[in-house]
Amino acid sequence: MEKISKESLMNTNKFTISWGDFSRYRSSMFGLSIIGIMVFHYFEHIRSAHLLLKSEQFWDYYIGSTGVDFFLFLSGMGLFYSLTANFP
Repeated sequence: MEKISKESLMNTNKFTISWGDFSRYRSSMFGLSIIGIMVFHYFEHIRSAHLLLKSEQFWDYYIGSTGVDFFLFLSGMGLFYSLTANFP
């Protein structure tokens, strides 16, 4: 039976996120940010009509336009990777 070292067991239990993960899951994260933007605009119209319920105030106050920020972040990461891909 093969012996497994303690270091290899410790390395398999680590959960790491790298910058490459943003590139790998970029389309899924773009989709989530677009949904966030759509929900933000929905609640914006509800708020302007004074129909915002207590349960909907969490999204309106705390999450708000985070989808726009995340979308711009992902766009900037995509531009960075595309500009540095052809650099020597």
